[in-house]
Amino acid sequence: MEGKPDSSELSRLLWSMVLAAVVVSGGLFLISGSSSASVGSGVGSAQAVYVQLQLPDAGAAVYRMQEGSRMGDLFRAARRKAPVGIDAGASILSGQSVSLEEDGGVSITWMAGERMVTLGIPIPLNDCGMQDLIAIPGIGEATARKLMKGRLDRGRFDSFSEMASLQGIGKQTVAALQQYGRL
Repeated sequence: MEGKPDSSELSRLLWSMVLAAVVVSGGLFLISGSSSASVGSGVGSAQAVYVQLQLPDAGAAVYRMQEGSRMGDLFRAARRKAPVGIDAGASILSGQSVSLEEDGGVSITWMAGERMVTLGIPIPLNDCGMQDLIAIPGIGEATARKLMKGRLDRGRFDSFSEMASLQGIGKQTVAALQQYGRL
């Protein structure tokens, strides 16, 4: 019968389609692998820096940048012109939150503790608030209060052993603070 392909032609067609799918998948894997290869802990690779940008007209978004990125890089990633009040050459730190006010003002603080824990960013224990401490797994309201009071009474903590010397702060609490926080 003319016009109908035989089984060998169908088989070749199917194998061609499978081969094409494998080639396309392999290409996509290589592309995605090369874009994430610059982020990681391997030798010679840069670490990821997460920074939140809050815009009055667009809300907040978190950007994943390369270590060593500057404020100007953040605004280029957001496809925005850096505002007059910001130093485009200033380094950005993982966990920073840059907020642009409607009046053109700029404030730089830290992301909320819950977001930092989710992203794997150590919480700055000497600069965070009570809700940020509570976001750390294993730290409840009572422990957060003790830490805040200790920081108020003593000033900034220089070591985790200083935190351990506070009454009611045990080894498990210090372990959680070391895992999820930084001094």
